[in-house]
Amino acid sequence: MWYYTHLRENEKFKKQCQNGSFGPRGVLSHILDGHKAWDDVKDDPVMKEFAKDIVRKAKDLCNKQYGNIPGAVLAQIDELLRRKKSIVPWGRVLRMFVASAQESVLDYTVKKISKRYGTRPGTRKGDVLKLAVAIDTSGSISDEQLQLFWNEIRWVWKNGAEVWVYECDTQISERSPFKFKGKWDGKVHGRGGTDLEPPLKECERKYDALIYFTDFYAPVIETQYRIQTLWVLTTELEKDQYPYPWGKHIKIDEGKASAA
Repeated sequence: MWYYTHLRENEKFKKQCQNGSFGPRGVLSHILDGHKAWDDVKDDPVMKEFAKDIVRKAKDLCNKQYGNIPGAVLAQIDELLRRKKSIVPWGRVLRMFVASAQESVLDYTVKKISKRYGTRPGTRKGDVLKLAVAIDTSGSISDEQLQLFWNEIRWVWKNGAEVWVYECDTQISERSPFKFKGKWDGKVHGRGGTDLEPPLKECERKYDALIYFTDFYAPVIETQYRIQTLWVLTTELEKDQYPYPWGKHIKIDEGKASAA
């Protein structure tokens, strides 16, 4: 702010303003034209997260001293920074899994009378989907993509599934598997190369289904595993480039999800 204040009194700056040096063809024309570069990144989820981080830090620096910023602008900032909704319609996805892979359990309800004792509560048959969720934590996955993964995992969990998390780069992390309880601790275990196969081997016959978050840049896997697998991809690889062609595939970015 000191520089901006004293710039108004600088003679060289005054002359440059008068002779049009800061115009369309002036000394800063390369910067004036630089906004065209935004077209290349406007659909990039990583860049969107980066931009949101800048806005968040700028807001924090204000320390609630917003001065003469219009209320509508503040509301728009709050909307931008609030917790994101899920990209994938997990309710429908999990119902798809439940239709063919479900674990039957007995649940107690006061709405039914026990056939055995004639008292309440009685029992009812319920469906609990026990899911394994694998996260590619290799070096090719950015911190922003990991945040995107964890946000989606939270919504999987909120839709009623029992979620067990596996973190894997070339091998499964020592703390895996762990039961997800609604919050990520912010820690990343991995950051090496990529091998997608260990979680497939580990989860076979142990879970109803597997959801795998990855960019799919990995060595080819020749073995077809029987566990139902949904691949959540952050890249635009063609199907003939998939390292593991079996299972269902969903491509996601910040604003949409599409089946592949």
